[in-house]
Amino acid sequence: MKSSRRGLRVALLVLAFASLPGLASAATWTGSALNNPYGINTTQFYGVSCYSWTACTAAGAAQDSNWIEGALAETWNGASWTAPGGVVRNPGPKNGILRGVSCAAATACMTVGSYETSSGVRAIMAQAQNGSNWTLWNIGIPPGATQGEFNDVYCRASDSCLAVGHRMLSGDNKAYAMTYNGSAWGETTPVAKSNATFKGVSCVSAGFCMAVGSTGTSPMAQIWNGFGWTATAQPPVPGSWNSAVLNAVHCVSENWCMATGTLRRSEGGTTYYRPFADIWNGSTWTTTPGVPWGNNSEGLAFGISCLSSTECWIVGEGRWGSSLRPWAVRWTGYTWEIQSIPLVPNAEGAQLRDISCTASYKCKAVGWSLFGGPTPIALVETVTP
Repeated sequence: MKSSRRGLRVALLVLAFASLPGLASAATWTGSALNNPYGINTTQFYGVSCYSWTACTAAGAAQDSNWIEGALAETWNGASWTAPGGVVRNPGPKNGILRGVSCAAATACMTVGSYETSSGVRAIMAQAQNGSNWTLWNIGIPPGATQGEFNDVYCRASDSCLAVGHRMLSGDNKAYAMTYNGSAWGETTPVAKSNATFKGVSCVSAGFCMAVGSTGTSPMAQIWNGFGWTATAQPPVPGSWNSAVLNAVHCVSENWCMATGTLRRSEGGTTYYRPFADIWNGSTWTTTPGVPWGNNSEGLAFGISCLSSTECWIVGEGRWGSSLRPWAVRWTGYTWEIQSIPLVPNAEGAQLRDISCTASYKCKAVGWSLFGGPTPIALVETVTP
């Protein structure tokens, strides 16, 4: 199943797997096809947020029949996914993309991302769902910057959101964040670090949000207390790895957060990648026991969802040479369980970018797949008991 310039139908693939009792890694996958909007050539999901098992919103990007990329959102009502009206694909000329989403209620979700201006640089946007209506904020290029992007957002309520990403100042990326109070967006000032970006954010109260990303070749984490930012002690880079980036974080309290990302090492002309996860205990970061990547030659971690300190799910991709496949692990409080995800027919090139859980073993993860062809198609995986 694939699309092409000749207009073959593109479809969303919705997959499900059930974990067998006592076998956390055992899984059965099923698939069904849904119609796609816009006469899409490609679809990609980067973020998902579920307020309940019957109310989820996924965010990403899609190319139309003219190969112009624009923002994409899809909502889940417990029975099917639909592309709601009102989402603005492009405030600028092209390349609109939504990278993060957070739902504070069943039909109240904030999405954030960026688009390309007429001069070819990235500018920031946010779009909010309120019932069947969507509102666009064309935030644009941050003051004093030459470009900017949002990568993630967390909303404790529909009038209390924190969005994170980066802006470029004098040729150097700086971590960037803005708050939303229900009517307007306002700038904050993260601790300044060179070549820095925020990739993920999680909040547990008005006075505690953890944002993670990287600065240069090192992972980075900063805390927002509602008024200002504080840099935590630098999360460790395990072993002999050259660099690391934190891509996502989920906090269950001010004294317990888990962040996940990817380690990188270049050796003998070859670059190796491995997933890793760190735990915040309220004062320091520690690295968990080795995150398994299964039978993959390497693994990359992109998204995380924690129900408690004893159940977290991380998703990403596993690589077999040039082939990409969905990958997931589950944290039990002391160790990791690799999730066995058999390849769906023709799903070569698949990867998962984010996950949202509403109860134990009840999660939705999103990403995309090449399905044996050159065109990515949005992918949704469902974990059920």
